[in-house]
Amino acid sequence: MNLSNYKYTAEAADGDIRLILTHILDCHKLMIVENRKVKNDEDTIRYILTEDYLMNPKVRKKLGISLSGYLFQPEAPIINDTYKAVGWIDIKVFLPSQIEDDQKALYFIECKRLDGKSKLNKYYVEGGILRFIENKYQTFFGSNGMLAFCVAPFNVEANTLKINKYINNLCKENTEKVLAKNDFLDDEANTYLSQHWLAATPVEKFSLYHLMLDFSPMIEK
Repeated sequence: MNLSNYKYTAEAADGDIRLILTHILDCHKLMIVENRKVKNDEDTIRYILTEDYLMNPKVRKKLGISLSGYLFQPEAPIINDTYKAVGWIDIKVFLPSQIEDDQKALYFIECKRLDGKSKLNKYYVEGGILRFIENKYQTFFGSNGMLAFCVAPFNVEANTLKINKYINNLCKENTEKVLAKNDFLDDEANTYLSQHWLAATPVEKFSLYHLMLDFSPMIEK
């Protein structure tokens, strides 16, 4: 992940990931307004978010997503140098104009459910953050994102401290900063930032922007 090899800059990519998460937050707000109901299932929530909102032409136009031009591909394969799928990322995001200049101008968003309990908190780290650290999900410009689908009512700030304990237990040596509140979208959003190093090349640092979305009122009873 030598950023100097790419035409697109890390600074521009940092702005990209913030705007991408802004679009996702706007779609979540629209889901609340529409009183949308979803199953307590990560795949279902992700597909509704991408298919009915992020890639819906009417919604894209209404929320201004069409103006930025980002495209969102759910459940996208990760292809290695031998052209084999070595994993799946929840949402692959790209901008066509960037792809024309650089095929690797991609952003990866990993989604995980949270309910305030230890099992999902641990998996948020093991099945999410660690996959970026181990470069199973590549970080091309120093920034990627994670979405937390909060499927039960709980104190997000207090729960973040519990997630940080798992970070310290599982990947402390590859973490410069654990999750810390970062108002990169707006004051009302539950947004956090963590910074890590790649396990294979510890000099390569990257940022993960975390957006915690409350889906608990939408969960079907």
